[in-house]
Amino acid sequence: MSEQDSSSWAGGVNPQAPGGPAGGPVGGSAGGPAGGPAYVSSSSMPNFQAPKSSGGGFKTFILAFLGAALAFAIGVVGLNIYNSMNQSPMSSTSVDTTLGSQENIPINAAPTESTLPEAVASKCLPSLASITVYLPTSTVQNIYGGLFNNSSGSQGQELNESVTAATLGSGVVLSEDGYILTNYHVVAGGAQYTVTVNNVDYEADYVGADSSSDVAILKLRDASGLAPMEIGNSEELVVGEWVMALGSPFGLSQSVSTGIISSIGRSRIVQATLANHETVSLFYPTLIQTDAAINPGNSGGALVNADGKLIGMNTLLSSSTGNYAGVGFAIPINYAIQLAQQIIDGKTPTHAYLGTSLSSVTSELASRYGLPSTYGAYITQVLPGTSAEAAGLEIGDIIIEFDGQTITSSTDLMLGVRGKNPGESVTLVYVRDGEEHEITVTLGNDESISQVAQQSQSSVLR
Repeated sequence: MSEQDSSSWAGGVNPQAPGGPAGGPVGGSAGGPAGGPAYVSSSSMPNFQAPKSSGGGFKTFILAFLGAALAFAIGVVGLNIYNSMNQSPMSSTSVDTTLGSQENIPINAAPTESTLPEAVASKCLPSLASITVYLPTSTVQNIYGGLFNNSSGSQGQELNESVTAATLGSGVVLSEDGYILTNYHVVAGGAQYTVTVNNVDYEADYVGADSSSDVAILKLRDASGLAPMEIGNSEELVVGEWVMALGSPFGLSQSVSTGIISSIGRSRIVQATLANHETVSLFYPTLIQTDAAINPGNSGGALVNADGKLIGMNTLLSSSTGNYAGVGFAIPINYAIQLAQQIIDGKTPTHAYLGTSLSSVTSELASRYGLPSTYGAYITQVLPGTSAEAAGLEIGDIIIEFDGQTITSSTDLMLGVRGKNPGESVTLVYVRDGEEHEITVTLGNDESISQVAQQSQSSVLR
């Protein structure tokens, strides 16, 4: 997986690859729970219907994170159905599970006792998980050309001969009985999981995931009395704030690195193929940027603040080499925990949706089709029974503003919608017949969007 700025996952280390202790990154990002929602991003201009009049100047538009003239057109309505066929989610979940530590343990870093990093590491490391994912051996051989032999497992654990240790990643303990928060791209397609917490190995089961958000939950077997990590508030983050990243870079478990929050509110859409050959598209509507060292194997690990509270889940890095280059990203914990709770409660995570198929407008396409705007998100389809239809949007409309933010492409609009909650009202500005119009739209809920999309034989903007 690569982007214009060479972003890649901070997880998915191959534990047996030659040329290093843990090989290199497998790369990729995320999928979702069985029967989860669908979304689309379009790379072409299918079904263009030119408006009656044209106007506006010519501008050059480059998609910031997906490369020039890239606005991907992949409908993944069936993605989560695929997951349900290839994952083994647990059949029963608890609706009473309390996530995160119930103790407020202060950090004591007086000069006579310990430094701040020492105190934070001491508090948080017992709540850090190292995850080994075993894929079907045939799958691993297909990926790596049969280079690897069957693994005998972690620290002598007996494994089915049909599986091979394929990736290493990280996770965070959320409950005393062993719920583990991690990235979907770390655990996708796993046949077996071994999770090490505080130097103890556990077998784990896949509970579920929200693939499009790259959030997944494992449950340790026969676990009790674990130390869940204390959960912070990612809405209160400040640029320049001190942070520590914890995880298993290159398979080196119980590792920490320190830095600051470089920025907040970054956004990405990532498209990739996972180790199990699953093609996924992943929405990161808001990310924490940090210069704390994040490397392959850190995915799913913790980003904590100076109080030792969980504020983010390490997920991506930007680098021309695929390794640390001073720019890493974490999913804000408020967002991740909300999804984690739904998964643990046996629910299908839901998201806001608009109900359109889109293509990005560029100056070249505007000239070719006589479009009235040289930028924006061009509506190629409006699904029946959706918010877009209720608001009166039509094929050929070009959305140029979403809740006060300029929309230069379909990617901008998709990220804008994904960053909202179902039921929220937003303001859209669109161009129709050369004139700008402003409307208020109440975003829908994608709980049943797969069925709507299948009935209309279309994909849905998420």
